[in-house]
Amino acid sequence: MDNRKHGTDGPNGPGGASSEPPRGEGGPIRVDRSPPGFSASAVAPLPASEVHRIPVSGMRAAIARRMHQSQREVPLFHVEREILMDRALELCARLRDEGHQISCGHIFLKAAADALVAQPELNARFVGDAIEVLRRIHLAIAIALPEGLIFPVLHDAPGLNLLQIAERTANLRSQAEAKTLASEDLAGASFTVSNLGKRGVDRFTTVVHPPQAASLALGMVAHRPVVEKNAVRAAATVHATLSCDHRAVDGQQAAAYLEALRLLLEDPEKLLTGIHLGET
Repeated sequence: MDNRKHGTDGPNGPGGASSEPPRGEGGPIRVDRSPPGFSASAVAPLPASEVHRIPVSGMRAAIARRMHQSQREVPLFHVEREILMDRALELCARLRDEGHQISCGHIFLKAAADALVAQPELNARFVGDAIEVLRRIHLAIAIALPEGLIFPVLHDAPGLNLLQIAERTANLRSQAEAKTLASEDLAGASFTVSNLGKRGVDRFTTVVHPPQAASLALGMVAHRPVVEKNAVRAAATVHATLSCDHRAVDGQQAAAYLEALRLLLEDPEKLLTGIHLGET
């Protein structure tokens, strides 16, 4: 459904545009010519003693522009799935016993990338006259810095095994904190993964970064009640929420991606390509 507002043709062309300001009963009506994303009404100033003023950094301003662009231009919808994580936690523990510094976050990234191989329609972008399905999968990972979020990229992510993902994400994080990321480390993302599990967040939604078609939000892995064979038990689960640009992705495709993600996380041995347990 197209939710955009359409004007009617008028004497000045489509939409009835006029070079004269509109007039009401009391005279001219003020036309808001503020830049997009800014309120026309002034914010009442407060005494300096009542506020701690934080100037907007260049990074924060860039984030604000991108988020406003996403909310203004992208018709978003969200699909969520709760996924069992018992076996993934067991795999993570086994790998750590072998001396590998693997976390659930690394398992999520590997599963997110491999699920895109199974459902490539999510690795796409809307370009106006076409939907372009990208042949290479580059995952942006959200990293929080004091100045705001930054999204370095794991290029060609499906070709990386879990150990390589762990090493590269650690390097990207340290470079982000040291502000030494190269321009190529921030370019080319085709899909974004954001994880707030360590912050204790159960579930959340993300915006989609144009021109990407989708992004994945992962909450905290926690023990929750689940029903299996008419019995309730405590199981480790995670809420995975997919945010999609409805111009490029439909609900069936989003559901299929989450199903592919579920199959990988609930049978995580499939994520061990290039790794043999017992080797250190």
